[in-house]
This record gives sequence, structure tokens and C-alpha cells, in this order.
Amino acid sequence: MSTQPVRDDLLTLAAIGVLAALTAVASHELVGHSAGCLAAGGEVRLVTTIFFRCDGGNGLTDLGGPLGNLALGVLAMALTASRRVRLKEMRVFLLLTGGLALFWFFSQLVVNGLTGSGDWSFAAGQLAWPSSWRVVAVAVGALGYDLTRRGLTRGMRTLSAGGDPAGDRRRFLVPWAAGMIALTASAALFAGDRLGGIRDTALTLGLAPLGLVLALVLAERFGPTAQMPLQPIPRRRAWIIAAGVLYAAFCLIVASGLGGGAL
Repeated sequence: MSTQPVRDDLLTLAAIGVLAALTAVASHELVGHSAGCLAAGGEVRLVTTIFFRCDGGNGLTDLGGPLGNLALGVLAMALTASRRVRLKEMRVFLLLTGGLALFWFFSQLVVNGLTGSGDWSFAAGQLAWPSSWRVVAVAVGALGYDLTRRGLTRGMRTLSAGGDPAGDRRRFLVPWAAGMIALTASAALFAGDRLGGIRDTALTLGLAPLGLVLALVLAERFGPTAQMPLQPIPRRRAWIIAAGVLYAAFCLIVASGLGGGAL
């Protein structure tokens, strides 16, 4: 049975996506790695969209970024599960933010465990972990990735209009694409390694969260859990203005290379 198509405001959806991607990146670079660097007694030398450098850091500095993603993702998903969060726009934002942060965290575990490089590998070397950490990392990462997908599927079903698959897809794919494109573009502002920044940001926000697509497919298959027909997301100037202001500030202050250091 078909229903009336849900026409969400695309500009509002794009703004939600940009804010979600900004939040995920900030939790990793600005908050996570920086906090780890300072806790180790080091000095933050460089922060960009995807690169971080610290003088005098240690394994805690390397772990800070992933742990920042984990903390953000758990918080966002917990808030999504709360019945107190009723505003549709906020629920989409929390689901996307939680998905981006947790898929980043768990996919990084898997990739670092398989390749022996990246934040987890650097931390393992600094903290003298046994080589078996790589097997554990891959197993935990794969399990956590699937658990994240399951949580997103449940959350997406509460925001499904039912009978309008195209509308459901727009509700999540438009903000995801907008956030990925915006943050990947911001990575090009760092003159120290434009191509590397673009590549790594696109992989982090585009490839790592592909579980979003699977979650959406399964949410459509299982159908909506909402009892009442879902109303479309209207034009929300507050979201659009916030996204524009924060993205501009991020590009001016962080993306070009906060701290003035070099890779």
C-alpha cells in the first residue's frame, strides 16, 4: 500500500548532515586527539579536518581520537533511544552523528588491525601491546560495526514514513552526502597535503559509514514502527544558519591548519 510522498526540505536535511559531519570530525580531532595530547603533557602542533600532530604525545594521544568518536557515538545513540527527543530533525541529526562516529570508530579498529597502521597501531607500539591486539581489534571492530548498523536500523524505522521508500532514502542519504561533500571540500583547504586530506576525509565519511546504506535497506524491509503517518521535515532556518556559520568558522579556523604546524 502506498502513501502520500513525504517531501522533506532538502536544505534543512543538508544542514543537518553538515552539522553531523562537523560534530563527528570535531570529536575525533579537536576533542579526542587534543585531549589525549594535553593529558600526555604534549603540545598540539596541528589540527585540520583529518590530520593531527602533537609534540610530546604518547599512546594516549593516539587513542584520544577514536575514543572521542566512541563517546560521541554512544551518547548520540542513547539520546536517539530516549523518548524525550521527539523533534524529527534532532532525531535524524543524532542518528547520523551516532552512525558516523561509531562506524568511524569500529571501521578504524578493523582497518588498523588488518594493516598494522593508524591510531590503534601507533598506540599499540607506544604502550607495548602484544601482537594479538590486531586479532582482537578486527573481531571487536566487526562486531561493533554490526551492532551499530542494528541500532541505526531500529532508529530509522521510527522515522520511516512507510510506503514511500524514496522519501525514507532522502531523509538519511541527503544529509550524509551533504556532510561528506562539505567536509571533504574543507580538507582541500590544508595546503600541506590537499590530496591526502581529500582522500582520507572521503574514505572516513564516505566509505567507512557504508553501513548506513545497509541499515536503511533493512529499515525499509522491516517497515516503520511509528503508529501515526510521519509528517515531513519543514524548512528550519535555525539548522541552516547554524550549519552555515559553524562550517564557515571551521573552514577559516581549523580546516586550513589550526596551530600553524606542518605534517
